[in-house]
Amino acid sequence: MHTLIHRAFEAMAGDDVVLRAGDRAVTGRALDQAANGIAHALVARGVRPGDRVGLHLQRSIEATTAVLGILKAGARWVPLDPVHPEARLRFVHDDAGVVQLVTRAADAEEATRLGGKPPLIVDAVGPADAPPDVADPPDDGLYVLYTSGSTGRPKGVCGTHGAALNRLRWMWRVYPFGPGEVLAHRASLDFVDSVWELFGGLLAGVPTAIVSPTDAIEPTRLVQALADAEATRVVLVPSMLQALLTTIPAAGLMVPGLRHWTVSGEPLTPELLRRFRECLPGA
Repeated sequence: MHTLIHRAFEAMAGDDVVLRAGDRAVTGRALDQAANGIAHALVARGVRPGDRVGLHLQRSIEATTAVLGILKAGARWVPLDPVHPEARLRFVHDDAGVVQLVTRAADAEEATRLGGKPPLIVDAVGPADAPPDVADPPDDGLYVLYTSGSTGRPKGVCGTHGAALNRLRWMWRVYPFGPGEVLAHRASLDFVDSVWELFGGLLAGVPTAIVSPTDAIEPTRLVQALADAEATRVVLVPSMLQALLTTIPAAGLMVPGLRHWTVSGEPLTPELLRRFRECLPGA
């Protein structure tokens, strides 16, 4: 059987910094121990291998910790972004069969209403040296992501450890990391691009810089955040790339080390590609 993602991380978690968010930095060992604590807390609340745990968190160090903790408990994560309308969150929660929510203290009341019972507060759980002794997920389950529902009801898409690792290995082979690289994490956890951003750097020994939700949606703030993080790779939808190049034609001068730009989720027009080449000839 292939390696599970959290086990691959455990095998390489050391004292190098693996996550950055603003002025915060977390080493691999600290992240691993924090995730172990989350996993133990979930198991103590009755979470079992194969269960679905709601991730009621936005992109953050705490969210990455919770994702790893959910996996270490043998479960799969279901993103429930607190900024979404309550009706969508309730539909996803019920349709996915979520058994437990993980959130932060500030959102505990909302998460309690949504889940019908107290959530696990990620910032109130202490670290643990080792993960709980649980069985592997019975279906190789990694996550359940839901579509936007723009053409009808949102639909849950089940991802597996094996499929995600295949994608990661392909990216590492075709677009290998070089010395000094930093991977930006700006995709919403609702989108499949976030899987690469969560684990693409983490499992390759490359630091990941988490872009705050407020910085991620405004072009000027986004470019400044990428520059501050010294990011070398980013994933955007074409509409955000268009807004960025229109707002900041000299973006390439602000982020000269940002050489790898991936666009997905929308059509990339020839005109936008031409504009990109003009503004960022070295990328």
